[in-house]
Amino acid sequence: MRKHEATRGEKAQQCKEASETSSSTKWLDVVHSKDEAVDIPLKDWLEINQDWIKQQSGGTRLLEKAFNVALSPTPLIEPDIVERNGDKIGILRGRKDVETLKEEAKSGSVGTQLLRRKRSSKSDLLRKNTNWKTVPSGTKIEATHLTYLKRYTLSALDLQDDQKVEVPVGKDYYVRQYAPTADGHCLVELDYESGVWYIWPSHWHLPWEDQNKDNSQELSSSTSAVIAKKTTTDIVTRQQAKSVYGRTLTDQQFNDLNDCLRRFEINTVPRVRHFLSQTAHESGGLKWMKEIWGPTSAQRSYDPPHRKAKELGNTNMGDGKKYRGGGVIQLTGKYNYQKFANFIDDPKVMQGADYVGSIYPFSSAGFWWKNNNMNALCDAGGTVKQVTRKVNGGYNGLSDRQRYYDKADQIIKSIPTPSPDEKVEPIDNLPVPIIDPLAKDYNNPEAVKRQIDRLSKYLSPGKTLNLDVKTNYFSQRDNYTQPHRTCNSSSNAMYLDWLLRVTGKPGLGGDNNYLQKVLAKGDTIYHGIHTQIIKQYGFNTKWNTDRDLPFIHDLIKAGFPVPVNLLHRGTISAPTGGHVIMLIGYKNDSWIAHDPYGTLESNYTVHNGAYSRISEREFKARWQGGYRMLA
Repeated sequence: MRKHEATRGEKAQQCKEASETSSSTKWLDVVHSKDEAVDIPLKDWLEINQDWIKQQSGGTRLLEKAFNVALSPTPLIEPDIVERNGDKIGILRGRKDVETLKEEAKSGSVGTQLLRRKRSSKSDLLRKNTNWKTVPSGTKIEATHLTYLKRYTLSALDLQDDQKVEVPVGKDYYVRQYAPTADGHCLVELDYESGVWYIWPSHWHLPWEDQNKDNSQELSSSTSAVIAKKTTTDIVTRQQAKSVYGRTLTDQQFNDLNDCLRRFEINTVPRVRHFLSQTAHESGGLKWMKEIWGPTSAQRSYDPPHRKAKELGNTNMGDGKKYRGGGVIQLTGKYNYQKFANFIDDPKVMQGADYVGSIYPFSSAGFWWKNNNMNALCDAGGTVKQVTRKVNGGYNGLSDRQRYYDKADQIIKSIPTPSPDEKVEPIDNLPVPIIDPLAKDYNNPEAVKRQIDRLSKYLSPGKTLNLDVKTNYFSQRDNYTQPHRTCNSSSNAMYLDWLLRVTGKPGLGGDNNYLQKVLAKGDTIYHGIHTQIIKQYGFNTKWNTDRDLPFIHDLIKAGFPVPVNLLHRGTISAPTGGHVIMLIGYKNDSWIAHDPYGTLESNYTVHNGAYSRISEREFKARWQGGYRMLA
């Protein structure tokens, strides 16, 4: 039996109904049953039903035209709210394109059915989620960060333009209902037919979080339509910031400063004093939110084909200027901008220094601060000189930094206690490390990457990898036994101590306990014994004898210390002896080493071998070809 086909009269009636629907400013009037009166974006409905549409007469042509509207770069999300007959009505952006589609659709029954079903179909999100919680009419959510409404629970960086809507700070939306998700997002159905979206809760003020901490109950219908905005505690007041920096901060700067202090846990008196004083000097009292561009000869090296450009991840001409220093500590280089963009979940960071300097002047600095373990240095009682050395790489402007610190010392006397319901955004997922090791000019970058990956597996929970951790010096001369033949134990103890501390664990504090374990197992001169003892502490290592000097250069450049063996007696032309030392750096064609017995250049008349130097020429003549690395 043939399916019932609409008569000409029925088709005319359908077209008439479609015309009446399109002429109404109330885009809510499309016919639907009461139990299916929910919103679904046109694009979503088209994608779900495109196979069926293509089977209808003229369906393929209609799909092509419809998708041109649905994929318009103008989001159909922010309605203009107007009053009509006492009702609030949402007129969506892009409405003219939708009206055009309606007019074109009137020419056939498929178009009429499409327009009818567009409003009566349930979206996958509404159909699948069973944990919706209703909120009182008029409830609003407000963006506290530059953020996005998203169609999927992916990073905004991974979404296409038609899958997200950028939301500036302070923008608010009316909400009908919400549902938390297992991955930490929150689903919200926006009012006035603005659709269903994923949001990241820490980027929004959500009124329901102001209620009882037990969120299992729905908000009472008697709750005020608009709940007062949750307050967050400012770690630094406007007046305090003005007193330290010497100028009034804009609203954007002040909000970003306190966002930064909270996000990166710069929340004790020493941490805040050092952060404010260092950023005050680096920015000239907030005069410079981005690096002044000449270009100078040094700045020209930011672009290819210079080595500096490679280190910074700048791959195209013009990247040097675009990704020059931005923010109060001057985030620099395309690689670091990308890492910050990923962390802050804002693709616009990749617009470069102009954007970062105006939107994230302090957060970009806090990102560097946290990655470089500056809080730990402040907690350990770091002086202005020590903090400056870490920030600057030297002591440029030390007196000015001290002046700012003295000012902060007079102003920052205590830190406000956060309110009980105030949430701190997690920071465990900071990129590791802040400077890409593989951006450097390595002989064997893949081998270096393997060493970094192996080391990262040993990180304590919540810790980030910082290869700038210094190697402690242990002298063999004060060992409790056999001080003249325990160089291998002292050097491997230095190596193990570094492995422990760089992965967030307590260090050894000395080499005697390690030596006891070695001698309980066998003789200190055997490399295999040390492999076993280091493994007892949880690290898999091995002693290599392949004489791969370029790879040792790579390891030192990446930040790893390297135990090596050499002949430490006799002349360069006829070396003798047998010794193990720790290489920790390379500068001006010389190795920098922690030699547990003293300095080779003094023929060991100097007994403190910390930061001793060995020329490349002498090292090549004396090296026996062995070194230790992670396995």
